Amino acid sequence: MNISVLIWGTGDTGKHIVSKSLGDARVKIIGFGDDDKSLVGKNFCDLPIYDIETLKNNIKDIDCVIIARNSSEQLYKTIFDELSVPVFRSYKLFCFYCLNMRCSIDISGWCNARCKYCYTGRNNIMNCHHDAKYMKYDEFVKAYTHLTRTGIMHNFNEVMLYSWGDPFLNPDYLKIIEYLNENNQKYAISTNASNPQMINAGDAYKSCSIAIFSLSGFSKESYSRIHGFDIDIIKKNITNLISNMREHGFVGVGKISFHVYKFNEKEVYDAEAFAKSLGLEFEPVKAYLASWSMQKQFLSNQMEKEVLKEVQSELLIENVDNIIKNRPVDYRCPLENIISINMYGDIELCCCSDADAKDYSWESIYKINNISEWIDYRNEMLRCDTCLECRKLGVDYWMCNGEKYKF
Repeated sequence: MNISVLIWGTGDTGKHIVSKSLGDARVKIIGFGDDDKSLVGKNFCDLPIYDIETLKNNIKDIDCVIIARNSSEQLYKTIFDELSVPVFRSYKLFCFYCLNMRCSIDISGWCNARCKYCYTGRNNIMNCHHDAKYMKYDEFVKAYTHLTRTGIMHNFNEVMLYSWGDPFLNPDYLKIIEYLNENNQKYAISTNASNPQMINAGDAYKSCSIAIFSLSGFSKESYSRIHGFDIDIIKKNITNLISNMREHGFVGVGKISFHVYKFNEKEVYDAEAFAKSLGLEFEPVKAYLASWSMQKQFLSNQMEKEVLKEVQSELLIENVDNIIKNRPVDYRCPLENIISINMYGDIELCCCSDADAKDYSWESIYKINNISEWIDYRNEMLRCDTCLECRKLGVDYWMCNGEKYKF
């Protein structure tokens, strides 16, 4: 499936957009639009030039319009009102909101690990458990159908089957990935591998673009200290899972994300050898506070003394201030173009914010009827108090630019 794009304006900018799109199988340039009547009916870049009236009669063939010239608000409004399709003021905005759009659908909504620096893990430790609810198969199909039917998402836009939850905890997990495969939908998974589900037939993993297995140590002592499971069982589960996935169509990127703490640095080499033995990429990252509210407390000096002492003794966070100081003034967080949907079909602010954030919960995804509405709605979300504070503190930059561990 590709996006049918009309370029408004016949000039160097329009020619540049065509050349940029030539190697992208996701984009189909169907022609140009122009209000200069002398150009209508002719060709530009070997593509036809239309006027607004002709386009109105063939609107079903257009998914969106990119304006390729200096435009007034009136031109934007005219094109949008007449054609009723998403209109982007530049190719950059088209890429940002359309091509680079991803969607996080938290099909489980909860995790069974006890990571003390993760929002859900801390709740597990304090016995503030989430109800073990999940997005049932029929509910997932309904949400996915809405997203694609309205043009908010396309099958080449990645669907992440996780946020705060582990997808394998959903009893309908295998049915969901089989459905995504049938629709040639690109999807990604992330798991602690504590609750593997094995597929018996078919190629449901063919559309899986990335599979991430998270490890918090490679010895019984360090691993149980964070995740709380038995590392020998987890290693066996990862081995069996990746084998099962490859047997059923997986050709994407398989990766072990190794969370490095001060107490497990010596285990990095053993973990790397394990990853290589399975043909998996190895990505050691400095463990961080996987909770927006905890990051806010830390950066604003509001963290409880005992918690701060523990954080400083276990996490490699000595360089955080320098990371945030390098945040560009015009920095745009890549998480801005991710639609985060919880197990109930409701929109959440961000896949890395948590329920303690003031503006965490928003409306149902079913209230958004097209990509233009989503852009406007998302822009409103990004102006909320939580986002303003996130940018001011530098949480957004720390979250997305934390240091890779060098060893």
